[in-house]
Amino acid sequence: MRKTLLILIYSPFIGFGKNSISMKKNLLILLLLPIIGHTQGVKNIHSISDARMPLLDHGYTLDGQMMNMSSANKVLSADNFGPTGTYPQSFSIISGYSTSNSLAAITSNSNIDLFFFGGFDKNNSSLIPFTNAELDSLHKWSMNGGKMIIGASANSIAQNNSNLNVKWDFDLIEDPNAVIVPSSAGLSSSIFDGPFGYNLNSLQNMWVNQGGSIRGYFNIIPSNSIVLAEDWIGNPTLILDCKTLDLIVADCDAYTTLGGISNGPLISTRNDTFWANTIVYMDMLQSQPVISLSGNMLSTTALYSSYQWFKDNIAILGANSSSHNTLGQVGSYHVEANLDCGCNNVASNSIIIGAVDGCTDPAACNYDSVANTDDGSCIYPSLSTTTITNCDSYTWSVNGAAYTTSGTYTDISANSSGCTHTETLVLTINNGTSNSTTITDCDSYTWSVNGTAYITSGTYTDISTNSSGCTHTEALVLTINNSTSNTTTITDCDSYTWSVNGTNYTTSGTYTDVSANSSGCTHTETLVLIIDNSISLTNTVSICFGESISVGNNTYSQTGNYTDVFNILNGCDSIITTNLNVSQPIAVIISQVGMDIKTNSTGGSMPYVYEWNTGETSQIITPNQDGSYWVIVTDANGCLSDTSFFVVDWMHTSIEYFNIDRLSVYPNPSREIFNIEFTSSSKQSLVVRVVNILGEYMLEDILEDFKGEYNKQVDLANYTKGVYFLKIETTNGFINKKLILQ
Repeated sequence: MRKTLLILIYSPFIGFGKNSISMKKNLLILLLLPIIGHTQGVKNIHSISDARMPLLDHGYTLDGQMMNMSSANKVLSADNFGPTGTYPQSFSIISGYSTSNSLAAITSNSNIDLFFFGGFDKNNSSLIPFTNAELDSLHKWSMNGGKMIIGASANSIAQNNSNLNVKWDFDLIEDPNAVIVPSSAGLSSSIFDGPFGYNLNSLQNMWVNQGGSIRGYFNIIPSNSIVLAEDWIGNPTLILDCKTLDLIVADCDAYTTLGGISNGPLISTRNDTFWANTIVYMDMLQSQPVISLSGNMLSTTALYSSYQWFKDNIAILGANSSSHNTLGQVGSYHVEANLDCGCNNVASNSIIIGAVDGCTDPAACNYDSVANTDDGSCIYPSLSTTTITNCDSYTWSVNGAAYTTSGTYTDISANSSGCTHTETLVLTINNGTSNSTTITDCDSYTWSVNGTAYITSGTYTDISTNSSGCTHTEALVLTINNSTSNTTTITDCDSYTWSVNGTNYTTSGTYTDVSANSSGCTHTETLVLIIDNSISLTNTVSICFGESISVGNNTYSQTGNYTDVFNILNGCDSIITTNLNVSQPIAVIISQVGMDIKTNSTGGSMPYVYEWNTGETSQIITPNQDGSYWVIVTDANGCLSDTSFFVVDWMHTSIEYFNIDRLSVYPNPSREIFNIEFTSSSKQSLVVRVVNILGEYMLEDILEDFKGEYNKQVDLANYTKGVYFLKIETTNGFINKKLILQ
């Protein structure tokens, strides 16, 4: 027989529903490719017509929206697949199989080189559902030599995916982060090292997007299989089932525009390469062994790397070549071989020699035309009837169809023995009932139907069971008119008469009056009343000399007690007494004390704060040059003195006058160490001091009859950060220099 390759893709996808709202869809794609190599002429691709689901996106078919202008376009391109293309094999596409049960024709159609089965949304009303019998025929076809690429789905809303998972012995877990990354076995396959290219030096350039919104990985795989790709953490996402030689991908969107297949014939994305190389891989995949009998000699039709012959499922010792002589011994023979794809122990067809037991009844499902002895194994079609009474609608688990009317329905499938099984549903549909009540009430309403108290208008429902055992919906259309209220806040002097009830109040408080509003509900009027009485207030104020304060229209600037009367608080008199204290003016005198100048202050309130024009803030400062100095004094009350001036004329501006040359202090500012250097040009007595702003010594170095270079390192690391002074006392006077410790 001609052996073929089937690609089955079965996964969710996104369609466009009513009002352009995105909808979850699922698909099943089966692509059958012959496995006789890639040297023959044009291979025919038979595809499920999109007429099988004419609404929305028509499903994942080669003439559907997700693959027509992308995946299908690339397969039909002569630059990709053709005698002069990247892969020297041409394909054509033929649409068909638009009616239920038509897939049964797969095994009888000799013109199938490539079969593509479109996937669909089982909830789409226009879909002609695929029966279990159709999917069973695909599995039988695969077991008999056909090869498939199965695009699985990790979501249960796909068409018959539970049936697929069980038959091919796999299952998946949904994971939105799942991708397709080649395993070590995959790296050596043409899927990831094929004619359409990949960068074998970097997995980052080889991983493939699964696409869509329902991605996943395998948590169950067939016992004899090869993992060709994984996700980033090692979960399988692409496997080869060695029992059926079917390629199974965790999400078929890797082959559609949702996964990154580009429109047009060009191979331009990683998913384009993955799709094209997948076709090459399956076209070149070595088939399982097929044996034939000539006389007593059994032999295979192809060469494999190793062989093991079996008789009645028991390995024959030493039978490890491509042929085996049965010597006419009666039994059932087959061979297991290791394929070049890495699949080992792949079984061939069986050939029976001698007496053949089996079912000899042509009316049985398992009638064996080869058998010559009936062994009592005949099996026959089965049937089952289920009677159901349900409310409004019923979804039959047998075929997933939802029924809304009573009737008798049937579904034809294959039973566990492979015979026809007819399932009959005798269905009675009872309908639900409903009632609506309209109520208007104040503030709240307690519904007798369910005992619930409602405080807002709205439509409320209660679900119960009617006499038929179906849903009864009771609706309450409720209008709640609310009680109203108003609050008035009044401040008055001595008493207030409320216009709402004519009552005169003499004390502060909250008072209420209750009446009915326009809706017939309660209206509550509230009076928040504040009664003010005549008050007296005394203020004690201190100001600086030269300042004044204003009380009402009066201004005061001298120490004394003042009384002002105001009539401004709701007609109530307010008496304000002001006790005013005016500070004495601050007098400042600057005098010379040795080489320093000092302020003497009187008046105001101590302590005083000093502000010199040099930026210093102490009472005593040391001038470092001749000139005019001034100070402003601030007392404890923040009062300011007039500016006081003083002229210094005993300082000299040139250090040469002091017979001192090349005076240097560095670094300055410094965090700890100051280096002091100078040269005394004549012999003289010197005193070198470092002092703080209080005149305290940090260093005192007394030099007698000193002449020459002076070098000194002063460490102030243990002193408070601030301003210090270098003072050099010479025969002719003093040299001062500011030091800044940071």
